[in-house]
Amino acid sequence: MDQAGKVLADLRAGRPVDPGAIQRRMEPPAPPPAAVAGAPGDGGSMDRAVGLATQKKLVSFYEMITGKAVRVLSGEPESGMWRYTFSVGEGKERLQQVVYATADGRRFFEGKGVHLDTELAAVRRDKRFASCLADKSVRVFGDPRGKTTIQQLKVVGKFGGLVFIDCSKNPKNCAKLGVKSLPSVAIGKDVTPGVQQRSFFETATGCK
Repeated sequence: MDQAGKVLADLRAGRPVDPGAIQRRMEPPAPPPAAVAGAPGDGGSMDRAVGLATQKKLVSFYEMITGKAVRVLSGEPESGMWRYTFSVGEGKERLQQVVYATADGRRFFEGKGVHLDTELAAVRRDKRFASCLADKSVRVFGDPRGKTTIQQLKVVGKFGGLVFIDCSKNPKNCAKLGVKSLPSVAIGKDVTPGVQQRSFFETATGCK
């Protein structure tokens, strides 16, 4: 798993994230002189309006990914990039996350570059799809330690937990529901064994 994937996985699981490790792994390239010539808000390359718009997108992204409140602790130019520090969650579960974004706000970094608008759109699409499946009474039965179950959850997307039932905890209950092998997909009372592709879900439910 790369550093970006590890950070997202740690956030979802509620594990501490080490902002320092992210900062050490990612060393932004030295900016050209023009990148630091303009102070934020004066019309220079580091435009404060762009920084605030990027900050808003990142807050939306992490709120959707974690399902927790995200608060901005700081957002400022650093070495020709935007450096943001976010607080994720509340109380004892509160974590801090440091994120860098390019001056134009198109990419952000957690050890590697990710196109912000593309990633945000993908997260919204995954959430809409999984929520639709849940509304259609779709359930994915599996064992989270199994490779085929992981394959099935990847098909559903980042929010597969909305429809997932862990049969490793109580296999008898899953058997009572007609589950004979893992993974299996249930739509209403119909249970289909094996890994199903996106087209299967779309055809059976109309969810896109």
